[in-house]
Amino acid sequence: MSTRLETNATEVTQVKNSKFKVNPRNLLKKYGIVLILLSLIVIMSVLTPHFLTSINLINIVKQMSIIGIIAIGVTPIIITKGIDLSSGSLIALVSVVGATFAQAGQYPIIVPIIMALGVGLLAGLINGTLVAKGTTCSLHCNIRYDDGSSRSGNACQ
Repeated sequence: MSTRLETNATEVTQVKNSKFKVNPRNLLKKYGIVLILLSLIVIMSVLTPHFLTSINLINIVKQMSIIGIIAIGVTPIIITKGIDLSSGSLIALVSVVGATFAQAGQYPIIVPIIMALGVGLLAGLINGTLVAKGTTCSLHCNIRYDDGSSRSGNACQ
């Protein structure tokens, strides 16, 4: 126990005695994207008077919320070493189904919502079943959605 405290005390003294050096390369590597984003915000604010208005900022948040929701759904797949390329295709399919049933005056608003959720659920169930129980990997499943082919096999492993 005392050696641990002595070690910690030695490390604290070394940190206090040494000067903190900022390495620009490490700083850019760690915070480069944030710096680019901040510089773009400053440049656009100077060039366009309407950039920092509340209407424009709300519009940006609305547009990026869709991508954020997709990212939340794809994150567990990426964490488990899978890949899901069908997100864009399935969102397009669900959007078309929802828009088809959302024509003015034809159906109540709940019908297009239920139809879009049903198509998304069915496509996800098919994709998940083929990957979990079938002989195909997630990449093949996703390519099938994109090009309509029905090749079989498991070349991903």
